[in-house]
Amino acid sequence: MEIKLHKCKKPKHKNWTQLFKSANFTVTANTRVCRNHFKYGQPYDADPHPTLYLKCYIHDYKPRR
Repeated sequence: MEIKLHKCKKPKHKNWTQLFKSANFTVTANTRVCRNHFKYGQPYDADPHPTLYLKCYIHDYKPRR
């Protein structure tokens, strides 16, 4: 399966940031989200937000050294 990334349109940045529930993460023009996080594999006007498998973003990631 091919990995396809989708970007957030500017008016929706705030909505996407709230969906990811991370204190240290803000959606920007450079943010991309994999198709696996969208109900239909990509954002549509009727369902523009990623809603699937977002649990991994609830906790802030701290890389090990």
